[in-house]
Amino acid sequence: MNEVDATLTGSLPSNLPPYPCTLPPVRPLQTLEVPTPEPAPEVHPAIPPKVPSGLQTELHETQASLAPHIDKIRELEGLLKEQESIIYQTRRRLNSL
Repeated sequence: MNEVDATLTGSLPSNLPPYPCTLPPVRPLQTLEVPTPEPAPEVHPAIPPKVPSGLQTELHETQASLAPHIDKIRELEGLLKEQESIIYQTRRRLNSL
């Protein structure tokens, strides 16, 4: 019980080993070498220049065909928020009765 009382009053217990007078040596600071990124390679000469432009055209066509669907999705998201608001208000009124 003496040790508990001594610890609660702020004194250290007597069975602790003595604190070392010297500290262990500190490891030297290591520097990290960051590899420099290599420059991006040019378009492979074996790929004809028409391929990237054809892919670009196909990308634009795909984006154009998806644009109306995006508008519909945004409209549906708005309707969903409105419906969730109505459900919330209805539940609140039912709980207040």
